[in-house]
Amino acid sequence: MGQRNVKPPECKKWSAPGQDYWQKLNESLTINPPDSVDELERNIASLSDRSPHRMNGLKAALEDHFDAQTDDTVFNKIFPFVIKLALRLPSLLKTNEGEHSVNAGAINLLLQDSPGYLKLSRTLVSSLMANLFLGTLPRSRERPFQCNMQPLLSCSRSSTQEVAKIRCYLNYFERLKELQHDPQGFLYIRRQLLPQPYDWSTSEALLCGVEVIPDGGIEDARGSLQADFANCHLGGGVILGGCVQEEIRFSINPELTCAMMFCEDMSELEAIVLTGAERFSNYKGYAFSLSYGGNHIDETPHDEEGTVCTAITAIDATPYFDMPGGQTSLGLQLKLENLQRDANKALAGFMDLDPEESECSKSKYPSVATGNWGCGAFGGNIHVKFLVQWCAVSVSGRSMKYYTFEKGTEKIGVMMRALAQGLTEKEVTVGMLWQVMLNLSKVARGSRDRCNIIPAVAKYFDITIEYNEDIPVIQYDTDTAV
Repeated sequence: MGQRNVKPPECKKWSAPGQDYWQKLNESLTINPPDSVDELERNIASLSDRSPHRMNGLKAALEDHFDAQTDDTVFNKIFPFVIKLALRLPSLLKTNEGEHSVNAGAINLLLQDSPGYLKLSRTLVSSLMANLFLGTLPRSRERPFQCNMQPLLSCSRSSTQEVAKIRCYLNYFERLKELQHDPQGFLYIRRQLLPQPYDWSTSEALLCGVEVIPDGGIEDARGSLQADFANCHLGGGVILGGCVQEEIRFSINPELTCAMMFCEDMSELEAIVLTGAERFSNYKGYAFSLSYGGNHIDETPHDEEGTVCTAITAIDATPYFDMPGGQTSLGLQLKLENLQRDANKALAGFMDLDPEESECSKSKYPSVATGNWGCGAFGGNIHVKFLVQWCAVSVSGRSMKYYTFEKGTEKIGVMMRALAQGLTEKEVTVGMLWQVMLNLSKVARGSRDRCNIIPAVAKYFDITIEYNEDIPVIQYDTDTAV
């Protein structure tokens, strides 16, 4: 799940190490340059007088990525460039001094319940990423959050899903090396706070249009605000142990990982929107079957500053795996406080909360691309999460693209499409749908997870849809229905 990011109370800025440290690092990595992973381990460990990490995962990834050439050959293909890039950090902080988000060599931290944003040049981000990858930014009170990838690089060779993530990061640096000039544009890291919980039951917002998409992934939805099924700790287990939607996205768009250095864990009414991260890699499989899928050429347009027009909103769903009743308790997921919590969280991520037009505004990204949020490792019910997100997207004023990731569950997409068409034609409001969900919550207590919610909603609004009759439909007392 990743290490939690909680700041020391007096820390408000991220600061790089002082000049003496960089001089020592330069001596360790360039005057006596390592020419193998083993030497890199020893040189970096010498900076802190600790035992070297055994970078077995990195060795495996290098062998796979460069077709099993000898260790010194593959090392020298990429690491001299990564080391040089890492050592540019002090000068890049000076270059960016007074502009955007860098002041006196420090970068503001984005702390809980404090909306704000960072605008970092992608060149600065690339140097931060090089240091993150090498583990050359020691954690301290000035750098309280995630600042190295040693746990990932030290994974077991047998953890093929972790090795796949390392290959994505190697491909990022290889592509930067081939570029032969600094990357253009910026990475925006925006912390959004919903000012107060929304009153869902009285909302007069009309339900928005929904496009249900059975193929492809959220990352394919160019021009949409794309959902990151996040952990409250941004990036989740991308550094080690995670290999599902968020971790995969941070691996194929590696610049996203940089945001972990500056963001405290999200609170209940917060989301973090990341704009401008380029995609560099493809992938195959999912979770423990994840594998590296080769190089990816991102054809997403760039804006006038050169920033990649990709906006990703990180929202963390309620985790049901550690709640009483576990993931099979539908009644728990339909409880008012849990519906409100996830609807407000989604709204924080989808709403255009900046009074001025921002880099991720509704005018630039008029739709939200999402899917089965919190329905994997977090144990959420797909029907419930579809309805909750539909409400949130509708209130945000955007439209919704819903990726069902269907394999053997095609009828779920059919049900969603039919319900969306029927309710929008009837001009049903968010408040009306919310009241029906609350009614269902009264009769869902004790119900198991495999119950059809969408057909029950359709029945209330007198809409006929096809559904899997092997799975029961929740029944409710029409005398108490709203």
